Amino acid sequence: MMVIAGTHTLLGQNLISKLNEENFNYLILVDENESPPQEHSKIRYWHYVQEVHLSNWLAENAEEIEFVFWCKIDVLLSKNSLFTDIWQQCHQHQIPLIFSSSDPSMESWIQEQPQPFFWAGLQVSAIYGLPPKSISGEQLTEDQLIERLTTSIQYPVNQLNKNTYMLTFVQDMVDVIYFFIRHRQHAGCYEMPCHHTDVLPFKSLAQQVLRNEASPPPMPWSAQSLSAFAALQTIGYDKQFCSLPEGIDQLVKNYLASDRYI
Repeated sequence: MMVIAGTHTLLGQNLISKLNEENFNYLILVDENESPPQEHSKIRYWHYVQEVHLSNWLAENAEEIEFVFWCKIDVLLSKNSLFTDIWQQCHQHQIPLIFSSSDPSMESWIQEQPQPFFWAGLQVSAIYGLPPKSISGEQLTEDQLIERLTTSIQYPVNQLNKNTYMLTFVQDMVDVIYFFIRHRQHAGCYEMPCHHTDVLPFKSLAQQVLRNEASPPPMPWSAQSLSAFAALQTIGYDKQFCSLPEGIDQLVKNYLASDRYI
């Protein structure tokens, strides 16, 4: 079974959708609510665990767990008591762990800890995208899509500035996670490529891409993002990442499809 902590997050919802597509249905969904949200009825999973009970549940079911995914992002993840307990249990029971984080101290923290036999950390500042249509079931007008893109950005709960972002496309995150699920090699922290933008330029770009039938405008990657590409390529990851316009364009094509003009 696979445990997904943070199932309400943008990353969590898209990861669950990908796992269902690949016929992984023996999933344990973990979140803060006492009972699963209504949208969980639209996905295939085995069991729901409230976050406050996760530590005990892991200890009781460790032998059956083949992967744990932490889908929240936190600038103080190394001080998050639930995450550090999950880390310790994954080490103790040798369970693979993949986590997202915006904590710059994670690599040094990990070096001081006993480690699971495989782990991977995806360093990210903020994530953009939309919940999978298979989960949300929504039909959106163009204006609603633009607004939802902006309000759906996943950033750390303790981030002070909510108006400027280093944005990574959620589907790129999911693809990297699935790569590690299949290979389970090259443990380490990996920085995710991103584009810097503020809220208003992001909305303006979304409007431009959404209402233009031509190819999305080019947007060059920073040297930091190119370095992140290179690090992933050295371990065999060969998929291309979406620039900000390409990610928005993909959402328009895949999410709205024939419902684009409603």
